[in-house]
Formats: sequence, structure tokens, C-alpha cells
Amino acid sequence: MWGRLRARVTCTADCARLSVVLPRGNWQGRDVMSDSPLRQRAWGFVPRIPRVNCISVSSSTLAARLAVVIALVIAVACTKDDSSSSSTGSPTSPTAPTTTASVDRQSVVFPSTTIGTTSQTTFVITISFTGNAPLQFSEMSNSDQSTFPTTTTCQIPGTLAVNSTCSLTISFRPSGSAGSRASQIIVRTTNGGTLIVNISGSATQPVSCSVICWACTSSNTFGAIAYSPGSGACGWSNGFSSRSGAENRAIQECARGDCFSAVWFQSQCGALARASGNQWGWGLGGSQSVAESAALAMCSAR
Repeated sequence: MWGRLRARVTCTADCARLSVVLPRGNWQGRDVMSDSPLRQRAWGFVPRIPRVNCISVSSSTLAARLAVVIALVIAVACTKDDSSSSSTGSPTSPTAPTTTASVDRQSVVFPSTTIGTTSQTTFVITISFTGNAPLQFSEMSNSDQSTFPTTTTCQIPGTLAVNSTCSLTISFRPSGSAGSRASQIIVRTTNGGTLIVNISGSATQPVSCSVICWACTSSNTFGAIAYSPGSGACGWSNGFSSRSGAENRAIQECARGDCFSAVWFQSQCGALARASGNQWGWGLGGSQSVAESAALAMCSAR
């Protein structure tokens, strides 16, 4: 009898089809699951093989009951092989959000600035990003914070919302000796890359100015101060009834071929300050000290 039993399981896209072929009998075309005795034998397999939803038997004897059980076992193996092969494929993972951060300026250069003073120039660097997830800041560093003081509106560490920007404000305050200065600001993010801003500037020694001429006039009289750029000499006048008279006398007192009237004044004081390198400045005021302070300030600023 065993030599005459033939069972075949066919795995398709929607089921595992079982076919049992026996040499004789009248089981041709019967649905095994509709047969009560066979259902009692085979039903316990069905819940464990969801794809075995179409089982038929061709030809039969009473041995068909045993053949169906054997074939169902084979179908279980088929189903297991199919499920294991389908689960070994490469899983499809969701696309991670893409975020790219940037700065509107990657380098800044400050103009020459006197040591001990703060440059009148400041730079504002804007940080922005593209992407559908917030920008995650982790840290920020400045290799020379004392020379290039930097403040920021960014929350570091922290996040920057989508469609938002924040900024860095950089100043220049040199100290020490004259020469060039350089620094680098680095802003690190966890999802948008690393941002770098290069900074440089030149530091100059403070100008040492001194007052070389001053004069004061009484009410309703004129005075003037003349200056010689080539020699650094100066001349002054006061008590004149006209501006031209005061200026001519100051130029005569200067006594150099390149002398000119640097400043004139009426009913007040005037002063002239000079530094090395022909740097000079003038000032006016209601007193000698006020005029001298103004002259020194102009000289230092030039």
C-alpha cells in the first residue's frame, strides 16, 4: 500500500495546494475538509498552516485518511520555508530627515584697531538651515574669546526650530603688542554638520599725542593756530579784531614755508596736538583744558 501512495504539495502565491493520489476508490474530486472523519484527523493542522486553504484528493481508499495527514505535514514544512524566505529580505527603513546648516559669512576681517580699544566695526553672522527637523546644537568654541568677544542668540546646547535663524555677533578688542590677530569660531551640531567662521584683525599701538600750541581770546576777539606738517612747528595768535588778522599772524609765528592756519577761534580757546608720523588734531573749548582734551582726542583718532 505504501508504494502506491503519492502525495504532492504545491506552494503558490496564495496557498499551499495538497494533492494525494491513490490507485483506486471513489474519492476523486472530494474536498477532504468537508469529510467529517478526515476533518477530525486533519483539522488540528489547519490553524498552523494559514496558506493551506485549498486541499483536494484524487482517487482514494481508506488509506487516504493517512495520506492526507502525511501530506499536511509536508504542507507545514512548505509554509515554514516560504515564511522564512520572505522574512530574510532586506527590510525597508524610513528615510531619515536631512538637515544642512550654514552661515552667511565664513570669514571676517576687522580694520586696524588701536590696542586697548574696541573696534567700531562689528560683524553679525547668521546661522540658518534646510530640513524638516529642528537643528540640534551641541557646542560652540572660540579660540580667542578675549580678543574677539562673541555673543549669540542661538541656544547652545539646544535646538533651532524649522524655518528659524539665529546669529553670532563678533567684536574686536586687541591687547598686548601690535600685530595681526586671528581666531576661529566652531559651532557643532548633531544633525546639521559643523560650522566654522574664521576671524582676523590687525592691532596697532596707541598714538601718543601731546599738545604743542594753545591760545585763548577775550570776548569778541579772534585767535588762530598755524601748523607746519614738515617740521611739526606751530604758531599762535590772539586778541585780533578779525579772523584774517589772527590767521596771518599765526602763520608768521610758525615761520616755516609749509605753515598753514590749522584752526581759528573767537571768544574761546584753541589747541593743537601732535604725534609722531605727522598725526595731529585740533580742539576748541571754553577753557584751555577743554580745548587741549579735544585736540588730543582728535589726534589719537586720526
